Amino acid sequence: MLLHLGQKPTMFISSADAAEEALTKHDSYFVDRPKSTFIGRLTYNFKDMTFSPYGEYWRQARFIAVSHLLSKKKVQSFRSVREEEIARMMKNLRESCVSGAIVCLSEAFATLTNDIISLVAIGKRVAIEIDEYLDSIFEKALKSQEMINLSIGNKLHRNLLDILLGLQREKTTDIDLDLDLDSIKAIILSVGIRDFGKKRKNFGPFLNSTVDLKKGQFVDFNNEQFAFSPFGYGRRTCPGSGFALVIAELTIANLIRNFDFALPNGGKPEELDMTEVFGMMMPRKIPLLVNVSLPN
Repeated sequence: MLLHLGQKPTMFISSADAAEEALTKHDSYFVDRPKSTFIGRLTYNFKDMTFSPYGEYWRQARFIAVSHLLSKKKVQSFRSVREEEIARMMKNLRESCVSGAIVCLSEAFATLTNDIISLVAIGKRVAIEIDEYLDSIFEKALKSQEMINLSIGNKLHRNLLDILLGLQREKTTDIDLDLDLDSIKAIILSVGIRDFGKKRKNFGPFLNSTVDLKKGQFVDFNNEQFAFSPFGYGRRTCPGSGFALVIAELTIANLIRNFDFALPNGGKPEELDMTEVFGMMMPRKIPLLVNVSLPN
């Protein structure tokens, strides 16, 4: 369906067949993103990977992020970061079991994701305004020419910020990209995944899938890419899908393995309001609140 919202022609794709048609045969017509003043300010004049115009800058920025943070090898190298942060989350949930406090899982998931991404991207958890923090880091790095390193296991890995500052100084021939400080901040901001012992459970149906709430079935989005595409498709598909999936799998497995959950006040799962809020990530309108207990 094509509508004209003011001066902007807007196409609504509401079926898997139409999505497949648009994102395979006509992919080149859908590679750019609409521009707005708000998004321009948020992304330092469209210098990120998500909203930058399709072209050489976008290709180079995406290449840097994928090569140095989102490749399969890099995702595996950050295993200890994931495990440590998920262990912190499990510890907090166990404390909630003792106190009997209602837990906001939506907030817990957001905190976990933010901490993991900030650790692998800039080397520490950030609880202040990210823009202010990056400005302070840039000032220190440019004055001292020092690198901030993230220790993983027995090896020392440079985080994404280290790499971007290094590329800016070295002007390597492999990267044909003018990396000013705004570009570095935009790329970082746009990046934004155990053994279960004797009581091992079979998590197979849960991984790489989502629940079709209307049918009560699991949907494998790897095989039904156009019916359900959480990471997009085509040239603009999310480069961080592997990073996100490994976090989601490990988190869900730990939650199911270690805790029992119930809705407050005897609520039933089918009564959950799954209304979404329109935005960059489409979260639930009402945060997910639960009672957490240890398994009997």
